[in-house]
Amino acid sequence: MADSVQNVEVDDKKTGDKKADETKSDEELRQELAAKQAELNTVKEKARPNYPRWPKQRPSWRILIGPIIFYYGIRKTEEPTSLATMIFPIFCFTLALFVGQSIVEWIDRMEWRVKLREEAEKKYKEKAGEDQQKEKNDQKPKLRPSTSSVGSAKKRS
Repeated sequence: MADSVQNVEVDDKKTGDKKADETKSDEELRQELAAKQAELNTVKEKARPNYPRWPKQRPSWRILIGPIIFYYGIRKTEEPTSLATMIFPIFCFTLALFVGQSIVEWIDRMEWRVKLREEAEKKYKEKAGEDQQKEKNDQKPKLRPSTSSVGSAKKRS
């Protein structure tokens, strides 16, 4: 019974905080919610260490066609063909494909690779901005043709 009384007292303190929350305006509550969601997103991003895991992007199955054709092309035709000898190489190539995709994504998540990608995107955007500026500067207003070239028999290029 004494434990339940202590819990009630603690609950009363919590309801006191809830009453204080109820007096807050909707805008204040939205700001607190946005701050907590931002904090949660940062925790989620930092929660997983960088290690190889199941790939997020599904590898292309067309990549398997080459090794499978090559394997069945160099296989001896005198060997008896069974379901196991047909499926096992396909299983091995598929497993290698998924492991390879996982390693590629793992390397792409490494810190140096992320920094390199960000720098490349920044340089690309700067170059695109410079190209747009050059195009704007190169565009000249169209001039009316001069009177000497209007009735001329010369070919225009």
